[in-house]
Amino acid sequence: MAAAQELQQGGQIVINDMIRGTGVWPAIFGVNMLINTVSGGTWTYDQYKTWLADAGFSTAPWQEIGGRQLIKATRQ
Repeated sequence: MAAAQELQQGGQIVINDMIRGTGVWPAIFGVNMLINTVSGGTWTYDQYKTWLADAGFSTAPWQEIGGRQLIKATRQ
């Protein structure tokens, strides 16, 4: 079952990832994913926003904490 279906309106999720296009470490991580996995990849903030909107979430601007990017999304 999708996260949006499990949350009440106003419920929130946080995605902790390395977002492509946000700095040097996410770029290095992206190269690592290309070299060391069959189908791994990295995604942009705009891709996350589109996927989250399609699932019924609004998103706040991403924040960086400890070298990782966090996306907070709220179910509409």
